[in-house]
Amino acid sequence: MRKIIIMLLCCVSSMAMAQQAKSPNGKLTLNPQDGGYVVCFEKQPVLQLTRVGIGNASLQDGQKMKPTGTVKADYTMLQGKRLHCTNKGNEYRLTLDANTDMVLRLYDDGLAFRYELSNLREADMPRELTTYRIAEGTKLRSEERFSRNAETD
Repeated sequence: MRKIIIMLLCCVSSMAMAQQAKSPNGKLTLNPQDGGYVVCFEKQPVLQLTRVGIGNASLQDGQKMKPTGTVKADYTMLQGKRLHCTNKGNEYRLTLDANTDMVLRLYDDGLAFRYELSNLREADMPRELTTYRIAEGTKLRSEERFSRNAETD
């Protein structure tokens, strides 16, 4: 009986880990929460994707992210603090419907995502439905250079 319980716990924890996406250094994580995702840095929530989707394709209960590998970029900037830059991230894919995938990349210091649409042809671009909330107290890189009302200034 004890072996069955331990085995069951291992299965449940591996299923939970399959839903979590991590950056290469493990400090940035993405976890499902309330029909969306929460992004944590060093276990502190910094961003909540409250709604994920585009057009008629949106996140449904039970959909799972699949790891697709690592991505690496090595490039030279024309100006800035550092001219030679490297990025390394883990890539994940979430199939929203037969024609729509969400591709997420978790880097050690950030998150990027895009929607990949197939079979558009002559159709209009669908409306993006993604919404997010930035956790109160989260420092943003842009806040030093731009005022909070940059759009109305």
